[in-house]
Amino acid sequence: MIRRNILKWHLITSLIVMVPMLMWTISGFLHPLMSSFKPAVKNQALPANEIDSSRISIPLQKALQQNGIQTLNNFRIVRLHKDYYYQVQQPKADTLTYINTQSGSILNNGDQVYAAYLAQRFLSEPITEHKNKNEGHHHATAGALEVVTAMTEPSQFHQAPVTRVKLIRQFDQEYKSSNKLLPVYRIDFDRDDHIRLYIETGADRLSLAMDDRKAAFNIFFSWAHSWSFLNDLGKTKSILLGAFSALSFLTSVFGFYAYYISNRKKIKAISFTHKNRKWHRSLGIVFLTTTLLFSFSGAWHAWNKAPQKPSSKTIVNPSTFKATELNLSWKEIQESLDKKEKLIGISPIKINDQSFWQVAIQQGNKRYKRYFNMQDQQEMKNGDAAYAIYLVKQFTGNTPHNINKTENINAFDHNYSMMNKILPVVQVSIDNGNSYFIETSSGRLAAVTSASDKLERFSFSNLHMHHYWEMWLGKDSGKTVRNAVLMLSTLGLMLIALTGLIIYWRKRFQRKVV
Repeated sequence: MIRRNILKWHLITSLIVMVPMLMWTISGFLHPLMSSFKPAVKNQALPANEIDSSRISIPLQKALQQNGIQTLNNFRIVRLHKDYYYQVQQPKADTLTYINTQSGSILNNGDQVYAAYLAQRFLSEPITEHKNKNEGHHHATAGALEVVTAMTEPSQFHQAPVTRVKLIRQFDQEYKSSNKLLPVYRIDFDRDDHIRLYIETGADRLSLAMDDRKAAFNIFFSWAHSWSFLNDLGKTKSILLGAFSALSFLTSVFGFYAYYISNRKKIKAISFTHKNRKWHRSLGIVFLTTTLLFSFSGAWHAWNKAPQKPSSKTIVNPSTFKATELNLSWKEIQESLDKKEKLIGISPIKINDQSFWQVAIQQGNKRYKRYFNMQDQQEMKNGDAAYAIYLVKQFTGNTPHNINKTENINAFDHNYSMMNKILPVVQVSIDNGNSYFIETSSGRLAAVTSASDKLERFSFSNLHMHHYWEMWLGKDSGKTVRNAVLMLSTLGLMLIALTGLIIYWRKRFQRKVV
């Protein structure tokens, strides 16, 4: 009696999850295949250039004042072709201003010009890069993922014609909220694949590369796997996705109990229906574990998105500086550096009421920051950690918390995945179990995770996406094995669903005939 009821529930729940299961397995099977055919982009990160102070004739303060800029949120020095510019972030402006360091003149449409320049370099410039030998899985697309040992100058290379440069202020169907970064520029190129790159000029960052093939697959995957057609339902969509995933879990448990625990009869492959039933049961037992892992982690992942979370958007601390207080002395900065340290960036930051120069350094294959007080040029020890802790207090409204630890994060992992886009960051863990990930170079809150979020991300990364192969076998070999396992597993689940559907329709057909 118990077996009969469980078998009945297996049949009912199977019919309910049949279509979702086919949608998930078909799109899941294609996902590893399509991820191997990425848009043809030469570089995911660009090497830093040492700042040549001899090319800076006009001091920062004078350049700002002669162009009528009284206040700013941030600045840095960038290279555009052979010239250096002060890249200035003015308050309440979503585009950056570019002032030539030799002439003091503002570059017309400078942000668009610089975005197109970066896009050309990402797309086509031949750059020899040295990867950190200790890098693990999830290393791919965001920011400065790779440490470059040598400073290089932009070289001559074939450039595809740019057809459009557009400022993107809001997420859309192609540039989704999962990309996190705004504003960015979309740069379209005149190529057969109609490739377009999304560039964040404030950090020389490639946020997304898209061509027609990837765009078409993303639309299909979003529709079939993530159910984008339910986006208007808000968190109800996450609840429904989780419910169908949980029902898939129960369906597998019901089937296993009904056919492999309580049923002692052996099935002989006599008829077509019996053959399908035998295949259905055999596949069910072979892929039982992966079915349970996929459905359990999928349900948890969907339901974890439903409650209100700390903001997943990147938030920037809007420190404001008067032009008169930014008296930058290159001589004093360079005298503070060791001979082997190469200056690759400088920006102003504030901690409480004190202003500091944040100096980006490259020494050999290492990058780090040093902090010097603007008034007396005294260095602040452990400045990066101190600034990250200060920013966490700003983002949490100065809520009193004890800091458990700070840690530099230079590679994506299970705790801070590549979905966060931004590297390097400083992780600040506080006593309530939350961790804040701060990009100190921009004063940006990249991500917030709670203890439950960490468990869920570990579950999704390993039980759903099988990234543990990359930990065991290394990035390249692990990725190959992982993709093979994912494709085999989803193919098996697809066959289970199809054989079950055939058995159901054969039964219905036989009843009609009788």
